[in-house]
Amino acid sequence: MISVTDKAAGRLKSIKTEVAVDGQVLRLVIQHADGRFDIGLLPDDVRDGDQIVENEGEQVLLIDGFTSTMLNGAKIDLVDTPEGEQLSLGPDM
Repeated sequence: MISVTDKAAGRLKSIKTEVAVDGQVLRLVIQHADGRFDIGLLPDDVRDGDQIVENEGEQVLLIDGFTSTMLNGAKIDLVDTPEGEQLSLGPDM
């Protein structure tokens, strides 16, 4: 299972409001290309087997079962960077 901090969940909720339509939720998407992994967020509908992350009772992130298992123990957080706040995926320490 992937954990999500409250700050990250709040940011995901804000992003969802900007891009999702008709009850969609953001989905964590991982693509493998050229020997590296690209991670992104896309609006999507809930599917069987999804890990569903909520913020204040609202669904804000979907993670399919395979990805949740592959990234078991990871944490999504909101971190300060020189470019501003960004979502970060790393080990849950």
